[in-house]
Amino acid sequence: MIYTRSLSLFCLLCALLSLCSCKPKPKAEVSFGDIDTSHIAADTSMQVNMDRSYEYQRPLPESDSVVYDFLAYDRPQPSDTRNWERKFLVMRRTAAGQDTIIRGSRNGIVGNIWLCDLDRDGHSEIMFYDCPLTTPTHVRLYAYEFDGMKRYHDIKFNPGEMSTSYRGGDTFFVYDGYLIRKYPCFKSNKDSIPHSERWESYKLENETLVHSKSKEVEL
Repeated sequence: MIYTRSLSLFCLLCALLSLCSCKPKPKAEVSFGDIDTSHIAADTSMQVNMDRSYEYQRPLPESDSVVYDFLAYDRPQPSDTRNWERKFLVMRRTAAGQDTIIRGSRNGIVGNIWLCDLDRDGHSEIMFYDCPLTTPTHVRLYAYEFDGMKRYHDIKFNPGEMSTSYRGGDTFFVYDGYLIRKYPCFKSNKDSIPHSERWESYKLENETLVHSKSKEVEL
């Protein structure tokens, strides 16, 4: 009886020792006052450069076998790496391969881009507009027409007579064979809220976007 009780106590003691040895060690306290600022700065700089490098990407399918890839990006200027220049390129991908057919500079952030055939001649046009960061009201339109191969030519843009209350803020889109441009109109230079919106339509004729119609819509 005494032997059995001693054996039971010995087994209980072994179990307690086993539990104590398996208990996780307390974690060391983390000091929030010690921050590696150099690594944080490096990571932040890398992320910013990555964000600036590829600002806008979009594929523009022309057919089942031809796709145009548009890429807007920023890169350091050769003279001073602190200054950046905004660039864009268009690549034409086919079953036979891929070619870069347009390289250019832009003013600011890409607003929208589209592939169309406004003059219905069988040759696609690529158009986009951007909004500069320094003067966001001055929007610029970029337009090109491809010859079906690897060449292109610029399309001229004739905006026509603008409203006397024009302050910029343009947006563009294509609808029913026309390029549509719209912008807000104000009653006076002191107004901060537009009272109407002006819509302008353009047709593509002889490699030029020519003004066609205008209308003003009250807001």
